Amino acid sequence: MILEAAALIAGALALTCSSAQGGAHQAASHGPAETGFSSVAVDPRDERIVYAGGGSGIFKSADGGETWREVDNGLTNRYVFDLAIDQHRPTTLYAATTGGVFKSTDAASSWHIVGPTGLTVGAIAIVIDPLDSNTLYVAADLNGVYKSSDGGQTWRQLFEDPLERFYALALNPKEHGTVYAGAGSGVFKTLDGEHFDPSNSGRGLFRDETGFEAKHRLWEGFVTALAINPRVPSTLYLGCDYGVFKTANSGFNWRRTSNGIAGPTKRYKPIGSLTLDPSKANTLYAGLYPGGVFKTTDGGRHWRLLGLRDKGYVLALGIDRKNPKTIYAGTAGGSQVKGAVYKTDNGGQSWRKLVIPSS
Repeated sequence: MILEAAALIAGALALTCSSAQGGAHQAASHGPAETGFSSVAVDPRDERIVYAGGGSGIFKSADGGETWREVDNGLTNRYVFDLAIDQHRPTTLYAATTGGVFKSTDAASSWHIVGPTGLTVGAIAIVIDPLDSNTLYVAADLNGVYKSSDGGQTWRQLFEDPLERFYALALNPKEHGTVYAGAGSGVFKTLDGEHFDPSNSGRGLFRDETGFEAKHRLWEGFVTALAINPRVPSTLYLGCDYGVFKTANSGFNWRRTSNGIAGPTKRYKPIGSLTLDPSKANTLYAGLYPGGVFKTTDGGRHWRLLGLRDKGYVLALGIDRKNPKTIYAGTAGGSQVKGAVYKTDNGGQSWRKLVIPSS
């Protein structure tokens, strides 16, 4: 079952990211989204504006999800893994796609591939430095981690490991250059925005639990989601095949914190997405594949199911910063359902499916 899940994500990426084989603000995680949505982002200044990206391109709502329109002008690659909104200039957005990174400076009315030639490898996750909007980081699956210091005009590869796949990123909002990258076997970290090392030998984070040897570490844990506490950035959460783990010391030590999360088996609790309530440091939401949204209000010690159990892989969770009880969940199709975007206005007590042209 463990290898099955790893193969599911890796297989989906391999089939759809041909460029990756040549070498996923609001938390979103990334995986098979051919029939759904792998990213949802809420405008930090105007909560009525919401973006959703997935296997059919990018859609935008200007009324809190009631109506949507496709915003793909200039987006030559419509398979979108991740969306990032500039907190200081919300009309500037970036889209991580199977064909590279695209940028919009007019609230998604038009897009262009970044840089003279663009970051043309498959991009899985993208984050913007909250202290410097021109600094961007990208997780590019088999191609490692990239950085731009000029708003996407040029890129440099910071880190690559032939035995790793990179799916998730998180930035310390108070320390410029402190970046975490989630990979197949753990979490890598840089303190200067340039040089990555395993956080406390993060490459072996799951080795004691799976019994796999180093040569198999590609399948050891699949860190597909990272969430950092904006008030206390030394506290982070990661989502992987075995549930949620937490660190209170910037990644030096991690412990499992998944009590109450129900996966296909007792140990196997694959996480597709994580997001924190910006107003309550101990409140966290987790989306699972094959399905379900779970919530904790005590920093991960106890979780309870909120809903969407049978609605497909929950790959994206976007939260309204002004009203954190409003959350959007992006799902991708499982074996019996088609992906969609769901919304709750009461912290997950009830959900409703939003009508989007492709869903």
